[in-house]
Amino acid sequence: MFTLLTLAPFLLLWPIGLDANPPLTGSEACGQCHTSQYQQWQGSDHQLAMAVATERHVLGNFDDQRLQLAGQPFHLYRQDGQYWATLNDGAGQAQTLQVQHTFGHYPLQQYLVTLPGGRLQLLPLAWDSRAAEQGGQRWFHLYPRAGPNDRFYWTNTGQNWNSQCADCHVTGYEKGYDTATNTYQSRYQEAGVGCQACHGSGEAHQRWAWGDRAGPDPGLERQLKALPIAGVLDGFAADLTYRQQSMACAQCHSRRLQLDDDAAVLDFHRKYRLNLLSAARYHPDGQIDDENFVLGSFMQSKMAAAGVVCSHCHNPHSSELVAPEPRLCLQCHTSNYAERAHHRHPNGAKLHCSDCHMPVSTFMQVDPRHDHSFRVPRPDLSVSLGVPNVCSECHQKDAQWASDTLRRWYPDSPYQQQRHFAQAFAEGAQQRAEGERALAHVAQDHTEPDMVRAAALSRLLAYAGPNAALALARASRESSPLITLGVIKGAGGLAAPDRWDLLNPLLDHPNPAFRADAAARLVRVYSELTPSQQAALAPALQTHRQRLAFNADRGFGRVAMGDLARHLGQWPEAQAHYRDAVAIEPRFALGHVRLAEAQRAMGQNEAERATLLSARERLPESAAIAFALGLSQVRSDEPKSARQQLAQAVSLAPENPDYRYVYALSLEAVAPDQAVEQMMAVYERSRFPRHLYAACELGLRNALPSSGACLKRLADEVGPNWADALKQRYP
Repeated sequence: MFTLLTLAPFLLLWPIGLDANPPLTGSEACGQCHTSQYQQWQGSDHQLAMAVATERHVLGNFDDQRLQLAGQPFHLYRQDGQYWATLNDGAGQAQTLQVQHTFGHYPLQQYLVTLPGGRLQLLPLAWDSRAAEQGGQRWFHLYPRAGPNDRFYWTNTGQNWNSQCADCHVTGYEKGYDTATNTYQSRYQEAGVGCQACHGSGEAHQRWAWGDRAGPDPGLERQLKALPIAGVLDGFAADLTYRQQSMACAQCHSRRLQLDDDAAVLDFHRKYRLNLLSAARYHPDGQIDDENFVLGSFMQSKMAAAGVVCSHCHNPHSSELVAPEPRLCLQCHTSNYAERAHHRHPNGAKLHCSDCHMPVSTFMQVDPRHDHSFRVPRPDLSVSLGVPNVCSECHQKDAQWASDTLRRWYPDSPYQQQRHFAQAFAEGAQQRAEGERALAHVAQDHTEPDMVRAAALSRLLAYAGPNAALALARASRESSPLITLGVIKGAGGLAAPDRWDLLNPLLDHPNPAFRADAAARLVRVYSELTPSQQAALAPALQTHRQRLAFNADRGFGRVAMGDLARHLGQWPEAQAHYRDAVAIEPRFALGHVRLAEAQRAMGQNEAERATLLSARERLPESAAIAFALGLSQVRSDEPKSARQQLAQAVSLAPENPDYRYVYALSLEAVAPDQAVEQMMAVYERSRFPRHLYAACELGLRNALPSSGACLKRLADEVGPNWADALKQRYP
């Protein structure tokens, strides 16, 4: 593959000041003038994010290693200066593949091999590059429990470089995916994270520097200067020029969905859709619960609000800290924070600020990563909500002990028992009825960071009441891109007229990503829009369609394309997209479910059943497929088989209230007491009045002795009118 590394010898010899134009730019060329930064970059995490598999870069032991890991044999060896691996491909066949590139270097290193269709895949084995005394210098299996049906099995999409990894591990990446052939012709300018990955194109600046320097220096495309510490302390956080650095780092150091790979696009929110503290990735109090890559945490912090950016703590070229702790933190904080009077631990404990305020989670088995929300420990939230707290984890004692200790140590602390958005997020995640009011309150609280408010707005998706509508309407008048993201997602729960009023103004937004996302929310109620509204929606829908094509190499991308056609009433086209989703990613459960739904909508009932039965056999661990098959059997009047599938769905996803609700209804004919029990379990989780109402109705309809107690609870917790209405129906 042709990269700028090929030109390194020539670029290094290019004379400064020569009146000529260099053919290309690259980190080696930048290093001719910016020698200090270039030397710092050498050997850094950025430079070694990806490299050609040579003796210089390969750290793992390939000296005829025959291993048995996760029940599978592996043979790793060298031959003629090349590195090779023999392993099982998931279909019972042994594959021998050349290692083409290294991936990362510390605390682990992975390896890339090439599969048909231009795919680069990560081997399932990684080299632990830590010192032997730390448990390193060994091979280990990254996903020992991942079988061939798992997304993270080494031949599947979760380990595909082209779609999952390349954008952050090389510079100037173009995916080059061909939708028709399901193949890649991926290209990049430079292996690893080079100068232009962060600063944008340096071509104009380099031509000026290597030419006659006529006229002013055009500079680089992206402004990455940090506000001096003195400016941060003096409260100049409002100067947004200095925030660009954080969003440049966010290209990779964030949990986000990539929307295109146009190198000319430097605006983060045009190119990526940021995860807004979703319940699947974060704990209710905002602590990391998955690999979130820093930004989502940092944007919750007081540091970000004050104007602190990444380079205040990290050297962006070497990736190292700019100073050791506590001196690092004392750039801004007064020295008393380093004293025992503050941290209350013995001075000999070698305690760092980060130990308490940046708890560590270990990913990929050996890679510890700090939570960058810089939070004050709140074990009281652990008591009430079950979120982790650093005190209990370090001391291995329960949360109540930690909460009592902090209350005793800091009796006047404003943090103890302070109201926190975590309660609202927990209620919203469980779709509790009271969650709407709580989330709406957080969304309108301007003392909260925009990231938290945006997350609250996005979680209003589960609600359509007046509190949600009011909070979303007020937020829609703000200009923050995070708030706009939250509004677009949260509006998806509103009725069609309210949704149109809220999102219609965004159809002309200067950011095409926001236009497309607004269109995606509106097209779901397309049949309820007027002809003039549908016409007004058309241009943004075209932008949405173009955006979807970028992720057509993934099952979710093809499903989204099918959903667009489906909402427009174009069922044959929708079915074709769903079929493609199953073909390119057969282990993506939603593709099978959507295909079956399209077949049913087109009257292809036998095809629907065949699709679901085949999917159930292929993906027995999928709750979504079990549920879809159960519903299909309900419609076909196969109650016994339906109950079995619905029960399996509940077993596989016990926290899903919809699965349990339908399962409860299916039990009424054979075990009404169990039906009531299941419906009460739904209510205990959701706290939605309709679920308690349904439980009482099941009991009354089947004359169960428990009905009286259920009615009393309905009257006490929801209101006497609800109970009276049921009594009149079942006197």
